[in-house]
Amino acid sequence: MDLKKPLAVIIITISILTAACNIRITSTDEDAVKTAVAQTLMAQQSQATATQQMLPTITTLPTITPKPDQPTNTPQPCNKAAAVSETYPDDTEVTTGSDFDKSWRLQNIGTCTWNANYRVVFFSGDQMGGPNAQLLNTSVAPGEIIDIIIDQTAPASAGTYKGVWKLQDDSGSNFAQFWVQIKAVAGAAPALPPAVAALSLSQVSAEGGSVRTGGIVMNALYNVGDLNTNGGSQVFASFNISGIPAGSTITEVKVDFSDFDMLDDPFGDLGCLRAYVQDYGSMDAGDFFDGSPLGAIGRWCSSGELQTIAVDDDFKSALQNAVGDSRFQIRLQFNDKTSDNDNNGDMVRFGTIKLHVTYELP
Repeated sequence: MDLKKPLAVIIITISILTAACNIRITSTDEDAVKTAVAQTLMAQQSQATATQQMLPTITTLPTITPKPDQPTNTPQPCNKAAAVSETYPDDTEVTTGSDFDKSWRLQNIGTCTWNANYRVVFFSGDQMGGPNAQLLNTSVAPGEIIDIIIDQTAPASAGTYKGVWKLQDDSGSNFAQFWVQIKAVAGAAPALPPAVAALSLSQVSAEGGSVRTGGIVMNALYNVGDLNTNGGSQVFASFNISGIPAGSTITEVKVDFSDFDMLDDPFGDLGCLRAYVQDYGSMDAGDFFDGSPLGAIGRWCSSGELQTIAVDDDFKSALQNAVGDSRFQIRLQFNDKTSDNDNNGDMVRFGTIKLHVTYELP
C-alpha cells in the first residue's frame, strides 16, 4: 500500500485550517462592517417609524350618560291642605275656665277651590266648647291661604286636653286633619304675643257688578268707564269679612286689582280711577253716583298702577272701621269725567278683585 498520498492530503488540510485561524480584519474592513450595521439599524428604525405612522390614531370615545328616568306626573288631589302656622302650639298653658281662640293657617294645595260651604268640623277628643261645625264663609282658590279660627274654652280642671278637627267639603267628605292641645293650669297663664292672622278676600260676585247711567244694573259684570252711548258705568264690589273676628286690629291691606283688561284708553280719556266706601247693601239703580265725590280711599291713574299689588293705608283704615260687620263694600268710578263724549267705549273690565288682609286677633 502507498501511504504517501493520504499523508500529503492530511498535511495540506491542516495548513489551510491554520491559515484560517490566523486571519485578521483590517481597519478598512472594520469600517465596512460598522457601516453595514449602522445601515441595518437605520433601515429597521425607518421601517418601525413607517409602521407607526400607518397605525390609526386612537381617539377617546365620548362617555354615554344614561338618560334619567322620566318624571311621573302624579295627579294632584282635588281637596288637600298644608299647614302654614298656628296659634297656641301644642302644650301651651291656658288658665282653667278661660276663653281662647285657636287658629290654624292653612294653604289650599289641591286643585279645587274651597267654596263658602266648606266647613271645619269637630272630629274627636276634647271639644272644649267649640262648635260641631263652622262654615268657611269665603272661597279659597288653589294656592291661597286662610285662617281657621275656633273659639274655645279651657276646661275647669287642670290637665292636658286635645281636640281633633277636620275640613269638610260641600259634599260632606272630610280631609285635612288638625288639632289643638293645651295644658289647662290654675292661675294666670303666661302672656302670649298677639296672634297674627291673614285672609285673602275676593268680591262676592252675586252681590255686585256695575250700574250705568240711567240706572241700568249689570249684575256680576265688573266694568267701569264710559259707554259708546256717552254714558258712564261704575263698579260695586262686596267682600265677606265675617271671618275677621270683632275686635281684631287690621295691620295691613294689599289691594289686588291686577285681574283686568281694558277697552280702548280709559285712563287717557277719563283720568284717574278712584275707590270709595259705599255700604250699598243690595245693588240697585239708585247706587250710581253722579258727580265727582271726595273721600277716595284709592286712586289709580294708569294701567301700570292698577297692575301693582300694593299696601294701602287708606283701605286699612276703612276696613278697620268695618270690622265686626259681615260686609265691606266699595264703589269704583272715574270721577274726573263720566264720558269723553266720543261715542266710543273706554272701560276697565275686572275679573276677580282681591284684598289681602293681615290682622291681629283680639
